[in-house]
Amino acid sequence: MTTRLQFQIRRVAIILGILISSRHAVGAQTPDSTARRSMATMDTAFAHARQLVMEGKAAAGRQIVDSILTATPPGSPAYGNALYGRAMVAPTAADAERDYQRIIVEYPLSAHAGDALLQLAQLERSRGDRASAIAHLERFLQENPTSTKRGRTGLWLAQLLFEENQDLTACGVLDQARAVTAAGDVELRNQMDFYTARCANALSVVHADSVARAAAVDSAHADLMRRAEAAKRAAEKRLWAKPSKTKADDSASKHTERRPATRGAEAPSRSSVTYSVQVGAYTTRAEADRAVVRLRARGLEARVDGARKPFRVRLGHYKTREEADRAAAQFKKAGLGGFVTAVDGR
Repeated sequence: MTTRLQFQIRRVAIILGILISSRHAVGAQTPDSTARRSMATMDTAFAHARQLVMEGKAAAGRQIVDSILTATPPGSPAYGNALYGRAMVAPTAADAERDYQRIIVEYPLSAHAGDALLQLAQLERSRGDRASAIAHLERFLQENPTSTKRGRTGLWLAQLLFEENQDLTACGVLDQARAVTAAGDVELRNQMDFYTARCANALSVVHADSVARAAAVDSAHADLMRRAEAAKRAAEKRLWAKPSKTKADDSASKHTERRPATRGAEAPSRSSVTYSVQVGAYTTRAEADRAVVRLRARGLEARVDGARKPFRVRLGHYKTREEADRAAAQFKKAGLGGFVTAVDGR
């Protein structure tokens, strides 16, 4: 390593040490401005370290990052940022993933906590762990309602859901992602539009299935009414065939005439239907339960629907679709993506 490079490394570490120490010394006087300067300087140093790694000077780049970690107080949000810098120049994917996991668990308030979720999702997707990648992308969308990366994150999530054959959920996510994507981001919008035909097909399949189910119910109801009418006519024929009617006969006739109505009452009635807003679908119950806990902490009426995967996280029970649509609009304003779905009200 050249003398000049060693000098640069020492200089970066010294500057960061001074900034971090001064942040703690200033305390409540100017915490925000001092923290911003410290983070900006740290990010500049990390960018320099990544550049060295890309130029083939991996040892020098990682030495800069290690110096920053040594100078940063463990337990502080800045330490989470330092872990992110180390993960970005990690020699292996496993090393990087270990630091990303530490950030989202131990330093959720770090400025790079959201970026760590996205990086984790990409690593998980690359090795075929779609369930974990979906969970981390959903968490990013829930915890970062104002991020400019929501559009692209929504596209990644929709792509994974399509790969899992959860087309309707994917299309709902895609609609939300398109809504937060700038009109000038033509490339991203074109990638979303690629799935327009698939979404249209998914909706047509659901519509056709609904029509078929309705037709089956109507057919069963019509058959029941025909049999009831036939039973009534048969009873009347038997009664009128008798020469005379006694009080007992009259009573029996009335009882017989009520039989079709009784049979009709025994027919299975359609269950009432309500509407909810679905904000997530998970491959494990534990992940769905954690999402419900987070939503309930925000004062929302959240629950898990389904006894097997995907475990759907839904909000509220609404009597009409219009009420559910209004609620979904309010959730969207609060940073929660979702779509209205009909549920069995039993």
